[in-house]
Amino acid sequence: MSDERVFDLSHINKPYEEVSKYLKKIKRHASQGDFKISEREDKNLPFMRVYNLAGNKKKCAEMICSLDPTDYVHTVSSRMKGNEGQELFVFCRKHALYKLMANSADEIWVYYKFDVVSDSFTVVVSFHEAEHEPEFPFQ
Repeated sequence: MSDERVFDLSHINKPYEEVSKYLKKIKRHASQGDFKISEREDKNLPFMRVYNLAGNKKKCAEMICSLDPTDYVHTVSSRMKGNEGQELFVFCRKHALYKLMANSADEIWVYYKFDVVSDSFTVVVSFHEAEHEPEFPFQ
């Protein structure tokens, strides 16, 4: 399956106040269920299946709502066809998550990349285990 989502890797750092305002909007959308996690087979869906998050929108919303401005990593520009230049905010937070049939939780960094597509809806472009330990400009 072809995936046109290609993202520019140039990172932009936003001021704390802007990150805080953006995150409030994302949390409002998540708490109202006005979000969708991109069904990417490369990372998002496998991660969600392993940690029993697929189809569990309530748990995903709780995780999103637990984010804090200090979990902000950076901002990138989208290069997705038709969405070029849209700013995508990246956050990362450690969560205790259970794999299917596990008796103990794994402490893992979860990587989030958000695209607020309107005043009433957010797309979670990335929602998966972080590939490397993040660096936080506000910590």
